[in-house]
Amino acid sequence: MLSVTAVTRTQGFLNEIEIIPLPAQGAVLIEARFDPLRADPRLFEVFGMSIPQALDRMADKRAAEFLAGRLVAALGAEALGVAPQEIVIGPGRAPLWPAGLAGSITHSGQRCACLVTRRADLICGIDLEHIAQGAALRAIMDRCLSGPERMLAQQGLGLPADQAATLMFSAKETIFKALYPTVGRIFGFDAAEVARDLEGRALLLHLTDALHPTLPAGLALAPRYILRADHLLTLIIAPRPAFSAGDSTDGSGAGRDIAR
Repeated sequence: MLSVTAVTRTQGFLNEIEIIPLPAQGAVLIEARFDPLRADPRLFEVFGMSIPQALDRMADKRAAEFLAGRLVAALGAEALGVAPQEIVIGPGRAPLWPAGLAGSITHSGQRCACLVTRRADLICGIDLEHIAQGAALRAIMDRCLSGPERMLAQQGLGLPADQAATLMFSAKETIFKALYPTVGRIFGFDAAEVARDLEGRALLLHLTDALHPTLPAGLALAPRYILRADHLLTLIIAPRPAFSAGDSTDGSGAGRDIAR
């Protein structure tokens, strides 16, 4: 019912809305399709928020993506019983979440998603990607994956190579988004390497470099993934790092545009 109401409230700008509760983490995952032709800044006011001044400096395409991301975040907050508040753009263009919430926003094409939690002790990352083809797939293989990762993409995940490569790229994006607030700087795709697939649709990654005193080289992270017909989602929601190398975090559930 909430998803049907949300389509009406957004005047059809958001549709195909899926709301997935993650009660163990006090979180919710929202995924939706958005229609750029129906983008209207006044939709912020429908959710009790003022229209951000940042919209004035955005091209139409970027403004529609920004609106979609903020509205699915607002739906996520409401699903957790929190009134929506403005999520301002912080350093590195990363979203700055209001007190009492943490989360991550993503979009690709005309799809968007958001992971929101009320638990401040958790890190969150989410990424949505359409399955890469042609030049985009070659760019992932050449620029974003190591030699062993390329071999894994081609034969080790039990998926077609295009899906596997896109999945590994997305997992690195998710790790980047989850760790950026702690690290506070840009780091490359080679900072984390995919080791293998795990049961329950998750990938095991290890940090190849120490990114922070709480993020040593060798630290294991396990973002989960959801495969759709033409796109996929990767996500991690896990305890904020305060452990030693070799410990594993279990997620439920980096060009780097953190402002998604």
